[in-house]
Amino acid sequence: MTDQEKLQLLMDRAEISEVLYNYAISTDRKDEKLFRSIWTDEVTVDGVGGIYGESRPATLDADRWASLLMRRLSGYAVTQHVMTNPKIEVNGDRASTIVYMQCRLFAQGWKPGDPIYDMGGYYTHNLVRTAQGWRIQSYCLHITWDLNRPAQWR
Repeated sequence: MTDQEKLQLLMDRAEISEVLYNYAISTDRKDEKLFRSIWTDEVTVDGVGGIYGESRPATLDADRWASLLMRRLSGYAVTQHVMTNPKIEVNGDRASTIVYMQCRLFAQGWKPGDPIYDMGGYYTHNLVRTAQGWRIQSYCLHITWDLNRPAQWR
């Protein structure tokens, strides 16, 4: 690998990390515009698998996806997504990742002593390089543990 190729790989990994971390930032701020900016126009999403049982991927318009997720998050007063240990593989204009995650969700009206919904697991992503930079084309949330699961998630 030439020095230029090594530099490009480092830049790609840094840009992809920024996209991944913008997922956490945008969801916790409930910033639909930032959330929408990290996706290709059409996305395949899959989630709530793992301990929740089988899940089915769905392909939808990214504007709809952003709206749906923001609506779901509106049921929580505060959320905190922590994403760590990104493993990023770049192959030309495509990339794949695995990122560990932990999330805390505080219900509307939460007060000290009330349960906090905690979950952990990992995300997998497939990204593509676009004219606007790296964007997520598909992703899956793999939940491996949780505590205090709300009734609507059971």
